[in-house]
Amino acid sequence: MSKVFTAMLMLFLLASPLLAAQDNVSALQALKQRQKAELKAQKLQEKNAKNSVLNRNLPKAVRKQLKHQMAAQKRLLKMQQKQDRQAMKDQQKVMKNANRQAGFE
Repeated sequence: MSKVFTAMLMLFLLASPLLAAQDNVSALQALKQRQKAELKAQKLQEKNAKNSVLNRNLPKAVRKQLKHQMAAQKRLLKMQQKQDRQAMKDQQKVMKNANRQAGFE
């Protein structure tokens, strides 16, 4: 009984880094899909705002302000997404180094 338990434990320990690597890939893919959806929503919001501005008689200063706000929102979203991707990569690097030090790779 203990030999079977030991064999299963060893199998689990050897397979866990492979499963963790697979989880990292799927987490990165999920992050990219979420970011893609956020960009789509941002573009749709920008398009709706542009149409709203075109359909109303607004002063040039207000139009410029709205355009500036939209550009700032877009920059902020891109910066946040870049930081999220970098944080994910850093996390993966830390996990990879931990696995190396534990002797799994």
